[in-house]
Amino acid sequence: MFLNFWAYDFFQNAIIVVTLIGILAPTVGIFFVIRRLSGLADGVAHLSLLGAAIAVLLGWPMLPTTIATTLISSASLEAVRKHSKLPAEAILTLFTFTSLALAALIFAISPAGRGSINTFLLGSIFTISATDIYTIALVTVITLVLIAINYKALLSIAFDEPAAIVAGLPVHSLNYLLMGLGAITISVSINAVGALLIGALMVIPVISALQFNKGFVSTWAIAVIIGVLSGLGGILLAGFTNLPGGPCIALTATVIFILVALSRVK
Repeated sequence: MFLNFWAYDFFQNAIIVVTLIGILAPTVGIFFVIRRLSGLADGVAHLSLLGAAIAVLLGWPMLPTTIATTLISSASLEAVRKHSKLPAEAILTLFTFTSLALAALIFAISPAGRGSINTFLLGSIFTISATDIYTIALVTVITLVLIAINYKALLSIAFDEPAAIVAGLPVHSLNYLLMGLGAITISVSINAVGALLIGALMVIPVISALQFNKGFVSTWAIAVIIGVLSGLGGILLAGFTNLPGGPCIALTATVIFILVALSRVK
């Protein structure tokens, strides 16, 4: 049965894409998790859904519109979070539900959007095009390069932001860089995994890897392996059951998390 799947281009494309996203999502997500800002990944995903809705309503190119909307909204979120006296969780909740409500309304009033909202929510991994593959591959390479260049600084603000400020690091710029990487990661992944579930692939492999109590680089490597395995296992499950790929990938990641947790019980 697997060999029959492999004969189809759409399945080969899906394998390539989930492998790339399995690398990309935990690479960015690990910095959110360490800073205890895992909810930001989900919040940014909802912002990307708003971008997709705007693109459908106005007939604009999907990827540029989604990226632009998500970047602008994420920058606004970061600015408000830094300058407001309200709790960060409250601000995130405000942005998340406002963007979700706006996206739902825009999809509802758009003739082209009424039948496509589920695609953006849950993803459509088996309709990935060659252009999508090249785009995700390019974003993955650029993200890895930027994180490698700023590795020590990003690690400093992840573990101790006040100390990083005292040390003279450009904390605000690094925060915007991290938010930008998260926004772009989610924007290029929304068609494959879905806005509701890409946050899971940014977070669950990381918290699974953290249970091994290794150093940062080892934790990142384990998270990437789990991310890739979650993607591959998810599309196999989706292929055999004819279920949406995004939920299958997220549930596979959760199963791996549970197995790791059980294996660590003493």
